[in-house]
Amino acid sequence: MKASKVQTLRGLACCLLLLYHVIGATASQGLRVQDGWLRQFTEALVVVRMPVFGLIAGAMHGLSSKRAWALVQHKAARLLLPMLSVGTLFALVQYAIPGSNFHTQDLWLLHIVPVAHYWFLESLFLIFCLMALMESVLPVCSFRTCFVIFLFHAFFTSATRRALQALVPGSQWLVLVVSLPLGVLAPIGLQWLISRSQICSGLLLGTPQPHRACA
Repeated sequence: MKASKVQTLRGLACCLLLLYHVIGATASQGLRVQDGWLRQFTEALVVVRMPVFGLIAGAMHGLSSKRAWALVQHKAARLLLPMLSVGTLFALVQYAIPGSNFHTQDLWLLHIVPVAHYWFLESLFLIFCLMALMESVLPVCSFRTCFVIFLFHAFFTSATRRALQALVPGSQWLVLVVSLPLGVLAPIGLQWLISRSQICSGLLLGTPQPHRACA
């Protein structure tokens, strides 16, 4: 994704976020709209609003030339410092003004319990930390492999859970330990089988061309 397209997405994401906060997340916030087309409109955008911000973060990560942990250090300054300063100021203002949309009851829990929409900065930083850790210990897999895991993992994890719970009742840890690797490896094996046929590959994976599991 080119940087210019990312800038366009940023503008779209900011407009959607502003609209959401003006209308209000619930009927007790913002314009306090309980029903009608404004409420329906903002609810319809739930599946678009934050995913756009996630897409932007992923695109910028892909465009960055910084190594994993160097990027984490950069994001700590870029995300955590504004979250702590502006987010804390926002919480204190909300706490002090009567009739505001939100009141922080325990000030000592600020940012341990996320503050309003600033939760996204904290979550995004944790995701960058997790990505850096994974890049340090795991091979880099292609988008196609991740997509295959997304499409098919539930078939294998659900079947594994049901089978193990029937054979070994109360075996939560066993289900967890077995389901996680199976949810990754089984879709990759299935991808190899599907990619043997261009018709099946096009229908089930969205790409008619055979491809490798990992890049």
